[in-house]
Amino acid sequence: MTWMRTRGRPLVALCLSLIWHAAHAAVHASLDNANVAADGAVQLTLEHDGSTDQEPDLGPLKQDFDVLSRSSGSTLQIINGSASSQVRWRLLLSPKRSGDLTIPAISWAGEQTEPLTVHVGASAGGEQASSSRTVFLETTVEPDRPYVQAEVDLTVRIYSQVPLYHASLELPSSNDVLVQQMGTDRTETMIKDGERYQVVERHYALFPQRSGSLTLPGPVLDAQIAVRDGNSSLDQFRDLFGNMMPLNNLLTTLKPIKEHGDDLSLSVLPRPVGASGDYWLPARDLKLDAEWRPDSAQVNAGDPVTVKLHLRVQGLTAAQLPDLSSLLQLPPGVRAYPDQPKLDNDTQGNVLSGTRDQSVALISDQAGQVKIPAVTLHWWDIESNQPRTTTLPERTLTILPAAAAVTAPGTASVSAPSATTGNAAVAPGTRAAESGVAADRWRWAAFALGGLWIVTLIGWFLSRRRSPRKRAEEPRLAAQRQRASLSEAKRQFHEACRRSDALAARAALVRWIGTAQPGRSSLGLRAFAKETKDAQLSQLLVDLDRSCYGGGSAWDGAQLLAALQDLPLRFPDEPPSGDDLAPLYR
Repeated sequence: MTWMRTRGRPLVALCLSLIWHAAHAAVHASLDNANVAADGAVQLTLEHDGSTDQEPDLGPLKQDFDVLSRSSGSTLQIINGSASSQVRWRLLLSPKRSGDLTIPAISWAGEQTEPLTVHVGASAGGEQASSSRTVFLETTVEPDRPYVQAEVDLTVRIYSQVPLYHASLELPSSNDVLVQQMGTDRTETMIKDGERYQVVERHYALFPQRSGSLTLPGPVLDAQIAVRDGNSSLDQFRDLFGNMMPLNNLLTTLKPIKEHGDDLSLSVLPRPVGASGDYWLPARDLKLDAEWRPDSAQVNAGDPVTVKLHLRVQGLTAAQLPDLSSLLQLPPGVRAYPDQPKLDNDTQGNVLSGTRDQSVALISDQAGQVKIPAVTLHWWDIESNQPRTTTLPERTLTILPAAAAVTAPGTASVSAPSATTGNAAVAPGTRAAESGVAADRWRWAAFALGGLWIVTLIGWFLSRRRSPRKRAEEPRLAAQRQRASLSEAKRQFHEACRRSDALAARAALVRWIGTAQPGRSSLGLRAFAKETKDAQLSQLLVDLDRSCYGGGSAWDGAQLLAALQDLPLRFPDEPPSGDDLAPLYR
């Protein structure tokens, strides 16, 4: 027990020492240099006495500095039974501007550091830094007075006298402007202010989303540069945004840098009073084309005529283009089923072009001439600063009556012979006799014709004896054929519904209706839907029609199959038919 008392005292003292240090923790900040060149960096060290899992709040640094790199570590020392611990953070800071900058107080685990001051723009010896910079950005904006939502060309040039490693260029996001990078970067060598630079040029398309004065943060370059022996020469510059190039033995380390371009200022004009239309298209050029299928624009009632609309606009994205199907002003009786549009963007030089392709199926259930009015698109020419219109000419559709139902097989009739048949057969012999054919050949032809005439008389006599019976059986045979056609059409309709095949189901249903009531086949599926007394069935039939020509989601035939197991005994606007056809619907 005595041993435990003597041995345990140092351990207790150590624990009490750690608790005391944790209760009296403090934070400190220090700089490796209080003077730094305009394109230089300064190291800030933060120390926390005592252990902690919390991180320092670096937010206040972002106003005047970029944090290029950070590292952290902790130490624990025990001297003569007294323990001390410390957590250390090292930050490499790049100043955003010249002048006297303040490193504000940093909060860490409930404690704060003292503010520090850095003089940016002077060397460590106090002499003014050279005006020449090894890496810097240059930005230009065209135009600086754009219309709202119109394209603005932003050009960013990166000037560098040294190779850049792991370089990336970013344009800070803003709720006031949409940004899209244009094309690929262009690299060249330039002389500026007597210095030789490798220059990378990049273009962005900006689309301001509100009018008025806008100030946007400039582009930011993140990269690393090689720190070499002062007597060594730099490798020739190759690719600012390529992979890291091989480094020779004289390289000591890679130094991170962050360069900021100037802020962007725009004076955005509102939509002019003279602009027409519910949409707003400030563009450099606009083209609108239409392709009709079939080319003749002639179809049967209930069948679609498809118009493919193609819109291409220079200076706007595809997402900014209007819904073309909404521009069609259709006459009564014509319905439109627009397909999903196809949107695409591409660049020509420094100009962005957006395209919108959209197919629209037009269906009319009534026969006749249908005139589709001209389509006019209003847009604003930003180069001439005036309104313009682009028009598609009107189109006349020829709607023929709906195709009749498919004729049931086996309906060929037998016609009685006529004297014309005999005369036609005699003609070769007559022509042979008149041309001086030999007498014996004429006699054989006469015998043959006489025999054929006798056979024809016998066949005609027998057919006359069978005709009353056959005519009596014709209604029964026709009913059997119609019953078979109805059964086949019904079976095909049910199978198509089970497969959820909209096109096959519609075709089978039209045949089913047309076989049951041939006069109904010319009215189309929409007319049948309007005549039914069942509102749910009517809507299901409309959905089937829309699925065939609307380009919508997949059609499910289960509901229509359950609602239309059989056709009605008679159509609502017709008087009851006789008992002859009633069994066909059972």
